[in-house]
Amino acid sequence: MFVVVSYDIVDNRRRARIAKNLMAYGERVQKSVFECAIDDRRYLKMKEQIDKQIDAEEDSVRYYCICLK
Repeated sequence: MFVVVSYDIVDNRRRARIAKNLMAYGERVQKSVFECAIDDRRYLKMKEQIDKQIDAEEDSVRYYCICLK
């Protein structure tokens, strides 16, 4: 599947960790946007890792599933 991930992370250290994590799954196309061509299993793993790192009250991460590959 093709997933676009965008984020708005308040803390610089957390933002850097999220970006580094996302680089393992896809390609950075803007400062806070990644494109990922991944299967369902890797998508769930990526989402789980990111959800553990963010502060849900301050940060925002959006996942847009565009199409199946």
